[in-house]
Amino acid sequence: MRFDLVGYVLLVITLIASQLMLSLGNDFDWFGSPLLSLALLTVLFSLPLFIIWEWGERHPIVDVRLFSRSSYAIGVLSGFLGFLVIQGLMSLLSVQMQLLLGYTSSLVGHIYLAMMVAGLPLAGFMYELSKKLDVRFVICLMCICSSVVLTWIGLFDKNASYDTLTIPVVFLGFCVAALSAPTSTLATYGLSGPLYKRAAEEFLLFRLVGGAFGIAFQSVIYFRRTPWHQLNLSEYLGGRRFASLDTLAALTQQLQSLGVSESVTRRVIARSIHQQASILAMDDAFLLGAFIMFLLGVIVWFAKLQKPSSKPVGALASPPGQTMAEH
Repeated sequence: MRFDLVGYVLLVITLIASQLMLSLGNDFDWFGSPLLSLALLTVLFSLPLFIIWEWGERHPIVDVRLFSRSSYAIGVLSGFLGFLVIQGLMSLLSVQMQLLLGYTSSLVGHIYLAMMVAGLPLAGFMYELSKKLDVRFVICLMCICSSVVLTWIGLFDKNASYDTLTIPVVFLGFCVAALSAPTSTLATYGLSGPLYKRAAEEFLLFRLVGGAFGIAFQSVIYFRRTPWHQLNLSEYLGGRRFASLDTLAALTQQLQSLGVSESVTRRVIARSIHQQASILAMDDAFLLGAFIMFLLGVIVWFAKLQKPSSKPVGALASPPGQTMAEH
C-alpha cells in the first residue's frame, strides 16, 4: 500500500505545533511570544490543509471520511476528551502530591498501583458487556461515574491523608478501565474488515493524542488558577474581603508569641497561602474535568448505531465498476 507521506507530514506538523502551544504557553506568555504565535498560524494553516488532502487521498494516513459516521465521530471524541481529562489529571495529581503534600514518589506509585490492580480486570468485562448492552448506555454510565469521582477529589480543600486520597483514586481506576473499551466499541460499531482495523487504529491515535494534550492542558488550568486563589486568600486573610475579619494580625501575633521572628512569620504565612491556593487550583482542574465528563455522558446519546454493512465505505471503497477481488 502506498504511504501517504504528505498527510503524515501535515499531521506531524499540526500535532507538534499544538503541543508546543500547550506546553510552553505558561512560560512564554502565550501569543505574546513570536514563537507561539507562529505555532498558532502553523496549526491554522496545516489543519485545514490536512483535512482537505486526506479527504481526496486514496490511502490516507487518517481516513477523515469515517467522521461522517456519528458513532465513529462521537466515539473518537469520547476517547479523546476522556483521556485528555483523566490522564491529564492523573499526571497533575501525581506531581502535586509530591510537591504540595510531601509524599515520596514511592507512596504516589503505590496509589497508582492500587488503581491499576483494581481497574485492569474490569476492562475485559466491560468489553464483553458493551457487546450485550447499548454501548451508549455503558459510556454514559461510566462518564457519570467518572464525573462523580472527579467531583469527589475536587472537593478536597485541605491536606488529605494517604488513605483518604487512595480510595477515590481506586474508584477512578475503575472508571478509566471501564471507559476505554466501550468508547472503542462505539467508534468501530458497524464496521468490518479493513475499515474496522483502520477505525481502531485511528481511534487509538486520537486517544493517545488526547492523553498527551491533557497533561499540558491540565497544567495550564493549574498554573492559571493558582495566582487567582492566592490573591483571593491573601485578601481574605488580610481583612480586605471582610473588614471585620482580619485574621492576619491575630495569626502573626500568635506565631510571634511562640518565639517566631517577624520575617519567618511572614514566610510561613506566605508559604501556607501558596500551598492552599495550589490545592484549590488543582480542585478547579478536577471540577472542570468532572463537567467535561458529564457533558460526554450527554453527547454520547447523539450517536446513531448503524448496523454492519457489507459495502465498504470511506477511502477504502472500490471505485465504480471495480469488484472487491480486483481491488
